[in-house]
This record gives sequence, structure tokens and C-alpha cells, in this order.
Amino acid sequence: MSILDPLLNVREGAALLDVSIPTWHLWVAKGILPPAVKLGGFSRWPKSEILAFV
Repeated sequence: MSILDPLLNVREGAALLDVSIPTWHLWVAKGILPPAVKLGGFSRWPKSEILAFV
């Protein structure tokens, strides 16, 4: 993750991969997608890590 790497919320990440939000959470739970970066009470994923999955 770089300083300029945008952080995506669950809706943005699911839309990027064209999957449902429940599928997104399942993939995170199974380790298919990387774990979230926690910012306060928010979960975010670095866009570069999601694109690396693709």
C-alpha cells in the first residue's frame, strides 16, 4: 500500500469486482481477499491489493 493508494469501502470493493456485498465478506472471511485496514470503526481495503487479486 502506498501513500496515494485509495482505500475502498465494502460497497466500492464489491462493485469493483462485480460481486455482492455478502460474497465480498465471505471472500474476506475465507482469506481470498485481504483483511481490512481498520480506521476507527471503519473497514477499508487498499485498492492496489484488490486489483492484485484480479
